[in-house]
Amino acid sequence: MQAIYRAAGRYLPALRLPRMEQAEIWAGLRPCTPDGLPVVDRVPGTENLWLATGHAMLGISLAAVTGELVAALISVLSRPSIRRRCGPTGGADGGRI
Repeated sequence: MQAIYRAAGRYLPALRLPRMEQAEIWAGLRPCTPDGLPVVDRVPGTENLWLATGHAMLGISLAAVTGELVAALISVLSRPSIRRRCGPTGGADGGRI
């Protein structure tokens, strides 16, 4: 735990972490998919509900690029001609990043 805490302070100094002795430390489940790859895709059967999940321990690291990807997918796939060619179920990679 100490190594993770120190690394977070080095890589993300804007967090302004308190001293470890004063911090409340907890652990939770990681959102992982069976194959370990994040899912960025429209929920089947919906027009306006998207998922960006399953980043496991890389959520903070991938947050910016995931946000850009979701924004691009929403803006591009909102056009009907594009949606037919490369919609969320039309890609070979299944919407994975």
